[in-house]
Amino acid sequence: MKLKSLLSKASKCRTNEDARDLCFLLQEAFTKVKLLQPMEQAHANSDYQMEEQGAYARFELNMLLSNKFCITVCPEIRGGQVVCAVMLVHFKDGHGLQSHSWEIYGNGEYEDFVEGGEDETVSQLAARAKEMAIRYHATLIEEVGVPAKAAMTAAKAAWKGTKA
Repeated sequence: MKLKSLLSKASKCRTNEDARDLCFLLQEAFTKVKLLQPMEQAHANSDYQMEEQGAYARFELNMLLSNKFCITVCPEIRGGQVVCAVMLVHFKDGHGLQSHSWEIYGNGEYEDFVEGGEDETVSQLAARAKEMAIRYHATLIEEVGVPAKAAMTAAKAAWKGTKA
């Protein structure tokens, strides 16, 4: 699916119900490409509403690395753009996805945004978000003393079999 198709639907939204339907469409579009397959959708962390600049919709995908860390990718439509936030989350209390105390690892250093291009597809944007997620994963592995090349190999192995 082309991102401009999602944005076209977003431009037609007038109500919160329309924004909800847009959120469902966004979820379907990103989960259908299977690029982010090892990630699980966090249904409770979906959000949508009408804002002054138009429809807003986002949802969250998580890949739990341990009860201390996860990679989160949040596809979002807002203000006429499709963006994926990618972050390395640290669960400070060690309770994984049930954590009540978490932060973006490295004082926010491991959070970035991948902006969708006008003629890009959902698969292309998901692939770029996945590349960033793998880099964050490899960096975390390196921080425990694993050499960079081995860390990247290990991170890629965790995401193996996730082609479009």
